[in-house]
Amino acid sequence: YTVGTPGRASIQAVSREGESLWLIPVRTDLFYRSPDVSSTGDMVFFRDEVYDAEDGSPINLDLPFEVDRYFAGQDGRNYLQAGGTVAAWEFDGSTAIVSEERVLSPRSTLQHAGVTPEGVVWMLYADEAYWFTRDGQALGVGNTAGGWVDFPAGVDRDFTIYACGRDVPRYTVARLTCFALSPQSHEPIWKHKLSDTLEELTGSVLVPGRIYLSTEGGNIYLIEESQ
Repeated sequence: YTVGTPGRASIQAVSREGESLWLIPVRTDLFYRSPDVSSTGDMVFFRDEVYDAEDGSPINLDLPFEVDRYFAGQDGRNYLQAGGTVAAWEFDGSTAIVSEERVLSPRSTLQHAGVTPEGVVWMLYADEAYWFTRDGQALGVGNTAGGWVDFPAGVDRDFTIYACGRDVPRYTVARLTCFALSPQSHEPIWKHKLSDTLEELTGSVLVPGRIYLSTEGGNIYLIEESQ
């Protein structure tokens, strides 16, 4: 878990019995972001930081380029995001071996990326989402229709991205709004306002037909598929 307050954040590992295993400080103030666990379960990723899952000790991968984020793909492989590039990699015990197989972003300022169980790479921007096959073939583009997203809540089996943010561009009075973006539709499948004010999202759970969202203020929202 990520625990702390703005400016002071740590990652804490907890056993199944609820006992603390280790607690380490992290270099970011994004304490509301959740860490990710590697596909093999032996590493913990927190944006551009990598830790040993057993004791929390930092792992220095010493790559010749700057990495923005490490993450585990749903296809069982580890990935990294470096600028507008998403690439698979493996850990050989001392450093990361980056695959030649990579997908280049069509735009700069890539905010989030992920890989589905089928190996489809999705890339999320403030106002658009892109989908690609692992060899870089484009599958579709989805647009927020004027909204601004900064929190991916989940990705469905049909590659639909559920993302939340604001109903208008940044730096304006905004309301907490969520979007469903699909590679089959340029416009959002749906766009739903959750609150008359803008709340910081802290977590999400996607289950068939439902999305649960939690906010920094302690609220929980449920979006349910209409019958």
